[in-house]
Amino acid sequence: MYRYFALVVIIGLLYFLHTKFKQKGILWNEVYSRFLDGVKISIGYIKNRNRSDFLYKLRMGFYWFTIILVFLLIVTSFIPVVILGIHISGLFLLIHVIAALFFCFTFTGLVLLTAHSNRLLDSDLINQENKDKLYEKLSYWGIIFFSIPAIVSIILMLYPIFGSEGIEFLNDTHRYSVLLLIVAATINTYYMIINNKKIN
Repeated sequence: MYRYFALVVIIGLLYFLHTKFKQKGILWNEVYSRFLDGVKISIGYIKNRNRSDFLYKLRMGFYWFTIILVFLLIVTSFIPVVILGIHISGLFLLIHVIAALFFCFTFTGLVLLTAHSNRLLDSDLINQENKDKLYEKLSYWGIIFFSIPAIVSIILMLYPIFGSEGIEFLNDTHRYSVLLLIVAATINTYYMIINNKKIN
């Protein structure tokens, strides 16, 4: 059930990006450069900032380290579970567990460093002409919201206090929370790309 549902969601997200980029006139070869500019703005880039600023470099470091860990988590979980239809085991499981441990720390650090620049302002709610920026910030907080059950469910599974039904419930909570997390992250990335202004 989950496997097919996840495939439908992933295909739907790819279709969403394809159609939206086409409507906006954004070519696929532009996406990466626009994404990089969007990342800088999202983590609080200031145009006249000193490029050697430690806090800015720390934010960028946390961001890219988190992205790498997310990539490892997706590969080690979606390939066996969604593509092959089997449980995570062996090397995939080992990498997944180690990446998940580091992800908890880097993601928490990233949130602490970027929450201020993504806070909801009165201008975001009042300015009807810039709804895209509001949606970007809402999807950012959506990522944080869905990450909580995704992380907590796995932590609870480590303790021998639940029966088989409880473990199955926690496992489903983790899987569907991660899927919603991916949806929120995709939406956030899309709005980061279309909202960015070229940075010199």
